[in-house]
Amino acid sequence: MNAAGKPSIPFLTDTAWKETLAGAFKLFALFSAILLLSFLVLVDFSPAAQSINSSVSAPVQKFAAPKLTQKDAGPPAANPTGIKVTSPNAGDSLNVGSSKTIEWHYSGLSGTIKIFLYKGGVPTSGTPLSSMTLDNSGKGTFNWAINPNLIPGNYYTIVIESNNKPGVKGVSAPFSLVGPATSQEPASSPGK
Repeated sequence: MNAAGKPSIPFLTDTAWKETLAGAFKLFALFSAILLLSFLVLVDFSPAAQSINSSVSAPVQKFAAPKLTQKDAGPPAANPTGIKVTSPNAGDSLNVGSSKTIEWHYSGLSGTIKIFLYKGGVPTSGTPLSSMTLDNSGKGTFNWAINPNLIPGNYYTIVIESNNKPGVKGVSAPFSLVGPATSQEPASSPGK
């Protein structure tokens, strides 16, 4: 502070100091106005909200929610063309060397399909487990004899692809393959 009680900033004269304070005040006032306007935009001034606090009044600006089309809402509930694998299920643990019935539903398809085994999103072989001709029932099954030489692990899926409509396929939920089932033989007793 200098002798007159003003802050002593060597590069600011009395006039410059006043202009600096005036500019800072203007910025503060502008910032406060922006905050107030932001608050007014965010506050709900609908009649229901006004009944809660009737002392608040402001013009109400209503915004209509965008109308969604079927394209925006995603695929229709009953997909006209598609395959849904219903078995195996998520979390199933299947023994290598055993068998499992693969089940699926389909619609809008005819002709043949191929069934593949994938691990981690990659086919385990270029050869399908089976190729089958679809009937008109909308359902299909295949009794899969699980190769005993497959490596036990997680993230296996069954993928069923349409041969007649490229890109149409169904993927099962991930399941696990575990070691072969062991048989429980009775323990031998001593002396026999």
